[in-house]
Amino acid sequence: MNVAVTFSYATDNSEHQLEKNRGLRRAMDAYNATFGTSYDDETVDGYFKDVMNRLRGEDDGPKLDLVIVIDQLLTGYDAPKVNTLYVDRTLAGANLIQAYSRTNRIDNHKDKPWGIIVNYRWPETSKRLMDAALKVYANRESASVQGELDDPGLSGVVAEDFEKTLSVAKKVVNEIRELSDGFTEVPPSENAKQELANLISKYGTKVSQLKQYTEYDYDRPEKLCHELGISEDNDNWINNSARNVLKDWAAKHPKDNVLDLSMLDFDVEHIAEVKINYDYIAELLAQVLNEVHEGKDAQETYGTFVRATDQLEDRRLAGQMKDTADAAMNGEDLNVKYPVHPNSVEELVRQRAKNNRQNAVADFRHHWGLVDVMTADLLIDKMLERHTLDADDLRDGEELSQLLGMATKGRVYKQAAEDSAVRELSPVKYRNEFRAAFREFADYVVAHY
Repeated sequence: MNVAVTFSYATDNSEHQLEKNRGLRRAMDAYNATFGTSYDDETVDGYFKDVMNRLRGEDDGPKLDLVIVIDQLLTGYDAPKVNTLYVDRTLAGANLIQAYSRTNRIDNHKDKPWGIIVNYRWPETSKRLMDAALKVYANRESASVQGELDDPGLSGVVAEDFEKTLSVAKKVVNEIRELSDGFTEVPPSENAKQELANLISKYGTKVSQLKQYTEYDYDRPEKLCHELGISEDNDNWINNSARNVLKDWAAKHPKDNVLDLSMLDFDVEHIAEVKINYDYIAELLAQVLNEVHEGKDAQETYGTFVRATDQLEDRRLAGQMKDTADAAMNGEDLNVKYPVHPNSVEELVRQRAKNNRQNAVADFRHHWGLVDVMTADLLIDKMLERHTLDADDLRDGEELSQLLGMATKGRVYKQAAEDSAVRELSPVKYRNEFRAAFREFADYVVAHY
């Protein structure tokens, strides 16, 4: 753990101040030894600045885990990553507000929904002083406020206690349980899907908040699952399986989708650490392929495989593996050597994805009347290789213009395009619709292959 000590430095000769200065020198010596710096009496300001930058997490290199502060950093200093303030003195009024406010800068609402104050001195007195300070400084109408705050938690300034937050989280869990038939399936209707997405977002927020309390045991995270009335598998289903199924469904319905799934774009906050066993998923896929080939009923194995792949964060890989399993279940000849060994699954999936990509490009060419196969494939591949999902980067080179030139020169597309609606387009409309279609096609290819 990297620790720094910082407190005020002065030039008066009082014994108390001289002792503080000697302590500061010892702190700087320890800091220099830890971080390879060389601060001394002549560069105290530089030492303070370096401590503050490390505490903010702004500088490269090692960061600070803990800073012991005496009469410093009370005003004019913001460090959104500072999470917990441990107070070992009695504070009141403006000093209390200034000190406590060091933790209320929010880095992000997922990992740090609020700051935490741990007070070691006279808890009843400290609470009374805190209530009095909040009455004055935390209320815009403080000039007209009389008496004490009956419930500081209701003011929006002080967080609810652990039990109240846990109660709200349990309600969210029960709503998810009911909507998903016991954490087993995403509901079919769009309205229910939207409700589930909203609940998953609320669940993640509440779990993040609960993990901020001292009641949360980082050594035994499963205790929180028990308190919420769920298993670790249920937590994994909410955060991975259901979330991924919703996002996959939205990706497959880009035009008619009415869901707002933006709230699902967050870093997953699991209660306990989750490890995805890729070898296990590969074994399941191999088993599906072999059971189908042998004429057995592979439905049960397939269901287990789908539930496992729903947990994968890499949605492109999950989609490719599902596509391979679906092809086998639908009776498609995969042209592989049986029995399939789990070690060969990765190459099988990769090769099938490559073939699917080539077929998708070919279908696109035929649809839009791009008859010069070699040149068109080369130009399309160049754009796809540099394309990033949702990015406006397809016109960075000359390839798109060259493709359009190939198709519209002599109005070739009017004879070569497979789609009669494409053949009827004027050259201007062809160019406009081709650009829009290729942007959608490029996003699809990058997301799936």
